[in-house]
Amino acid sequence: MTREALERAATVEDVAAVARGFRGRVTELLGMGLDSEGITAAITDFNDAATRRLIALVGAEQPFRDAGACWIALGSEGRDEQTLASDQDNAIVFADCDAPEAMRDRLVPWAARVNDALDACGLARCRGDIMAGNREWCMPESDWRERFGDWMRRPDPAALLNAVVFFDFRAIAGSNAGASRLRAWLAAQAQGQGLFLAALARNALANGPPLGMFGRIATARSGANRGTIDLKTNGVQLYVETARVLALAAGVPATHTPTRLRAAGAARGMPAADIDACCRGFSGLQTLRLRLNAKQIERGAAPDNHLDPKMLDDGTLRGLREAFQSARGLQARMVREFSLSAPGFGA
Repeated sequence: MTREALERAATVEDVAAVARGFRGRVTELLGMGLDSEGITAAITDFNDAATRRLIALVGAEQPFRDAGACWIALGSEGRDEQTLASDQDNAIVFADCDAPEAMRDRLVPWAARVNDALDACGLARCRGDIMAGNREWCMPESDWRERFGDWMRRPDPAALLNAVVFFDFRAIAGSNAGASRLRAWLAAQAQGQGLFLAALARNALANGPPLGMFGRIATARSGANRGTIDLKTNGVQLYVETARVLALAAGVPATHTPTRLRAAGAARGMPAADIDACCRGFSGLQTLRLRLNAKQIERGAAPDNHLDPKMLDDGTLRGLREAFQSARGLQARMVREFSLSAPGFGA
């Protein structure tokens, strides 16, 4: 029904109405016992479809077709892992041509209209302006290769910050050929970039699971979020960032975190039981995020990722602790595999 409603939508306002209805259904999906992987995939699938419909409604289909352009999703949408708190991260890959600047001049205004339309439909604009309507992120295929190559050759903090967003790209609308070639090229190139991978691994260790003495869950001690844990920064992201490093090192082209963990883990000799524990931990943290977001939206609050563990029952709390312990073990494996020195790691 939702897909049919999107296809019938004649205006941006119609798409926005369908989006509001869909977000209201997420609580129902959680109540039906659907796992987080299924729900985040459903949210991402809806946002993909909404993006394609909005591209058509603002009139961008023909300019994109003429340019051999592909709208690519980045970040959580690129990983098929969007939640109700996700914003938009996107870019454009277009075919190499004789006048790339002129082509960029033509495409960027159309892309900006799509970005505005997505914002009107509840998918907030990226605060860092990583969007297709920013001409910096609308490039021909060859320029993307050069940009990715430069980030890998010179892994300074800015390059690493960009890599964690852009390396998770996935084609969702337009001509997929260039994006598919770029995905295969990146998977092959990244394997041999030892300095880059080590730097990306160190970057992934900047945050750790909120575990204190004897494995107790440690909450924030001060500030507006005192008494809570950040399920994204100190939970889900630990799996996302470690899985990305392991996948790039193993030449795995997938962007979805559990898929990366299974494929890269197997390729690098990780025991199956450990892989399963990590996938369960990631899924459990995502489920808690979704439930938290749904409750926040129900009471009219902006969704965030700060959870008070005192609100959890004993079984859920035990599962949360196990998820954090698995994340710590995964980080420890990365430290060993990349021969990293991580001061304070595991303390």
